[in-house]
Amino acid sequence: MNAARFTLLAAAAVALAAGPGPASAQDAPKPGSPFGEGGDEPPRPLTPEEEVAARKLFAEGKALLDRDVYQQGRAKFREFLKKYPGADEDMLREAEDRGGDNCLVGIEKQHDAGPPERRIDVELMGDGYIQKEFKKFAPDALSQMLEFWRDPLYDEYESYINVWRFDLISKEEGVDEISPEEKGAPVPPPDPRKRPKPKKAKEYRKYSTALNCVAAGPQNQVMADPDQVYRWRRYLKESDGLTIAFAKKGALGMGGGGIATTGKKVAVVHEFGHAFINLLDEYQGNPQRPGGKVFAANAISTDDPDPRKPPPLEEIPWKHWLIAKNPEVGVHLGGATYSTGVFRPAPGCAMNSGGGGNYCWVCREAGVLMIYSYVSPIDEVGPVQDRVTVAVGETREFSVLPMAPKRHPLKVEWFLQRTATGPLPPADPAVTPEDGTSFVRDDRAAQMWRMDGDRAAARRENPLPDGPPPGSPVKAVLKKVPGGGVRSTVSLSKLDPGGWRLTAKVFDDTKVPKFSFPWVLKDPDRLREEWRSWDIEVPMPAAAPPPSPSGPAKPR
Repeated sequence: MNAARFTLLAAAAVALAAGPGPASAQDAPKPGSPFGEGGDEPPRPLTPEEEVAARKLFAEGKALLDRDVYQQGRAKFREFLKKYPGADEDMLREAEDRGGDNCLVGIEKQHDAGPPERRIDVELMGDGYIQKEFKKFAPDALSQMLEFWRDPLYDEYESYINVWRFDLISKEEGVDEISPEEKGAPVPPPDPRKRPKPKKAKEYRKYSTALNCVAAGPQNQVMADPDQVYRWRRYLKESDGLTIAFAKKGALGMGGGGIATTGKKVAVVHEFGHAFINLLDEYQGNPQRPGGKVFAANAISTDDPDPRKPPPLEEIPWKHWLIAKNPEVGVHLGGATYSTGVFRPAPGCAMNSGGGGNYCWVCREAGVLMIYSYVSPIDEVGPVQDRVTVAVGETREFSVLPMAPKRHPLKVEWFLQRTATGPLPPADPAVTPEDGTSFVRDDRAAQMWRMDGDRAAARRENPLPDGPPPGSPVKAVLKKVPGGGVRSTVSLSKLDPGGWRLTAKVFDDTKVPKFSFPWVLKDPDRLREEWRSWDIEVPMPAAAPPPSPSGPAKPR
């Protein structure tokens, strides 16, 4: 939330697109060795006996941290670095990250929504918490997330999001101050009427903290160092590359590139809108019109010579809301920090007021689609195999468990199609999941920031066919499951020999009670919809053996 965010976030996006970088200079290892102590010569490899002793010492350090014995645990890792500089590179790196002045002492799943492979996994990190008081981050983290869950979007889809709390210890508490020159702002010429004051060394203070937060905005908005975020993120294999960073000594925040930084003036919904949904600010302030094109789900610039004249309807990203005549959506002058030349969809929004209020209709729609770019509407299926053999006369059950938003259920429809009157061709060999699930995502580049999730990219490469699944409708039985959700099940019996295809279609209509419109009116990639199909083979019954001759056999 700052007037200079475009320059700052562009720089952040470049860094993020380039992948994970090294740790901050504040924790840089000594010359001669990539980690810990070192000289000009590379350390010699460990002997087998030293390898055993090194792993034992490393395990002792982790066990102490797991038992909340932080000072002794960190000391064990520093001892490890000193004794075994030739140890495994990953162990050396982790020992540095666990025992250094700025270190990670633990990760805890603060909000458990379900299996990480089928949820969005968000990290929650704290900056500026020194060892004697770093446990204060746990209640501060809860306060941040209470504000987060208060927005209707995240409240409704709470069961789609896991939150992992990173317990980080900082050497110091504070936010780096930077000069106007470092911010890239023009320096005003000296006033000849005033006697120049000598600049004090402490005027722009620097601190050694876990996230190296910097007051980068014109109003001292705080931004976490992406390299430091990456440094800790690599210890969460479930990461989706999304981080909420809380600066203990910060006031206002910034967001972008998958990182939402907030301070005491909690604006986590606003900053996460930047970092996760790729929304722009909707407030104004800059009296000039933008020099280039502004285009986002919630902002559009005009090319008209009159900067107060909105662009044509067909150019407005939220025109479908205008056509639907939602009275709370319009074309309002001002947005993306500009007072003229840019237009926004609503007079008030979390992206307008710097954190106060909720997302408007347009921003909420973009948020729902972003959630489904990561998460499938189908949570579990049974059976997990894509191809099933059913004997003549056998009854077989098939089921899907849809995801479960808080106040509205997802729609499930079933269709059965005859595909062959004879045997099916041999199936392609495939690995079948063994844990009873079917929608398991690929390993993700957790260090990278992506514009949306893997599911959206896969859907764009393989769009769903037009219309409903082929076949005739099949009636299903609904049954509530422990922990929430409703499983939809169909039972098939008396199928004729040959091939069949059964398809379940799951769809989120986003019709949330007490809201006058569905939350999503336009979904070009059909992200709210998922199909799951089974190919069923019913073999021909075996031919009966010919009857044996009647009567006893006659001897020759």
